[in-house]
Amino acid sequence: VKVERLLARANLLITRDIEWANLMLGFEQ
Repeated sequence: VKVERLLARANLLITRDIEWANLMLGFEQ
């Protein structure tokens, strides 16, 4: 259960980072 919770949190952080990267790329263009 702990591992699944950690993976879920990691996925959330990665998704947030990807969204930020896309936002920055779109803003620069």
